[in-house]
Amino acid sequence: MQENFKVELEKLAELENELNERRAALRGKALEQVQKLINEFGLSPAELQFADQEVVKTSKRAGSPVPVKYMDKNGNKWTGRGRTPRWLAEYEENGGSRDDFLI
Repeated sequence: MQENFKVELEKLAELENELNERRAALRGKALEQVQKLINEFGLSPAELQFADQEVVKTSKRAGSPVPVKYMDKNGNKWTGRGRTPRWLAEYEENGGSRDDFLI
């Protein structure tokens, strides 16, 4: 039974390789066609609306640093935002208070 399974896995790997080769060949042909159309019509990236050309809106507060609120003796730090870090969660599970680590 294991031999049959190994044979089937080998066949599957061969089929996946063949599929990847075919996909790569078709992708190459598609890129050639797209490039031909871009050249033929003089299209620009903005006209094609490529995803990497779009402007991503961010909030005004995005990226602003948040001061550290908690720190243990090993130098582990936490701002008090987001998921409670493991070191603090374990301490609280053992009956401690996060107030012990307030800066």
